[in-house]
Amino acid sequence: MYMEFFNNIKIKDIIYFNKITSHDLIELYKKCKVLFFPSLSEGLGIPIIEAQLCGCRVLTRNAMPMNQLLCRGSRVMKEAPAENSALLGKMLSENFDYEELAQDAHRKFSLEKVYHHLMEILH
Repeated sequence: MYMEFFNNIKIKDIIYFNKITSHDLIELYKKCKVLFFPSLSEGLGIPIIEAQLCGCRVLTRNAMPMNQLLCRGSRVMKEAPAENSALLGKMLSENFDYEELAQDAHRKFSLEKVYHHLMEILH
């Protein structure tokens, strides 16, 4: 299914990592414009948070918790694969302030906010 998606958007420079170090992952997020995250479920949404903290927009499914973790500029996928190809193409080509996204993510996912949220859940 994902190969059909990539064929539709006609991007030739797709790199697949089976394993990656934390340092390399951070560098990769910083170089990327969009994290395409089509997961059907994601327990904590860590990749979505990590990407946005590095200034990388996210395109993910419209399901919890993924859709609740998005900062300004990130998007949820549409039902039709062709619509997602167009949406990703638009995200890759439009002007966007990636540094502002990183700052927004740092505010939204600050250690203090995460700590308070976890304390609310645990109590």
